[in-house]
Amino acid sequence: MQQFCVVNETNNLKEVVLGVLDMTVSKPNILGVYDPKSKENLVEGNYPKNEEIIRALTTLEELFIEYGITVRRPKNLAINQVFVRDLGFVIDDYFIKSNMISFREKEIEGLDQILAKKTKDKIIDLPEDVKIEGGDVILYENYIFVGYTKNDFFDKYLTARTNENALVFLQNRFPNKIVKGFELHKSDDNPYENILHLDCCFQPVGSHKAILYKEAFKHERDYNFLVKIFKKNNIFDLNKKEMYAMYSNVVSISPTVVVSDKTFTRLNNWLKDNGLIVRELSFDAVSKQSGLFHCATLPLLRV
Repeated sequence: MQQFCVVNETNNLKEVVLGVLDMTVSKPNILGVYDPKSKENLVEGNYPKNEEIIRALTTLEELFIEYGITVRRPKNLAINQVFVRDLGFVIDDYFIKSNMISFREKEIEGLDQILAKKTKDKIIDLPEDVKIEGGDVILYENYIFVGYTKNDFFDKYLTARTNENALVFLQNRFPNKIVKGFELHKSDDNPYENILHLDCCFQPVGSHKAILYKEAFKHERDYNFLVKIFKKNNIFDLNKKEMYAMYSNVVSISPTVVVSDKTFTRLNNWLKDNGLIVRELSFDAVSKQSGLFHCATLPLLRV
């Protein structure tokens, strides 16, 4: 069996890295949070307790085990390591280690013991000028979809995590794929106007279906491009409140099984109406840190 294999977001999940959080991690101050939703919840006194997040991650791990999925956990570094999706990503049979924004660089060390057991020539280190976080990379058929910020604006936003150089690198590294970049709206202050990663506004599910938020894209042509691929009747269009609640940040166990939050009633009904099995968990505590199921999981093997 291959050590790495991911060609899309919906094939049968067989091996996954799941985020961790230590009970000793201190609640951050306002200078220690870097996205507007986390800031909002901190200021309003709604920032989640460690035990709430740990409980949510544990329920997701139990669900994965129920489906026979091998779950890997990063080495506990006693920092926030919930959102492992951003640490790297698999394309075909290669693992690409992310070049992350400076305040998250240490998180990658948590993967060292997992990657040490894998074939080294299948692990790719990015050039220094290529900035990318895994939540900005979504695979579908022969496409590599990438959310990005133009280089001229990249350093202006803490919420800008993937630059234009990433598009060039991925196209050169995977010449048989089609790399399609989507310039996303960014805001360091308003959680209703900020799209932290591509998976916060777009997610393929099932067979040729997608969850999508039109206002995420700086250019309407990008939304229209996705509508052309998936077809309008196969798309669940999010409103602004649903985007804020992270509706698109579900994770697929297989082409027929999706993990979603139990409060996402409108989405879950749509998924069920389209023939999908929806496993509903409570992940609200995690969403208060601006991530959900997709952000907390890093697939290594889908078959």
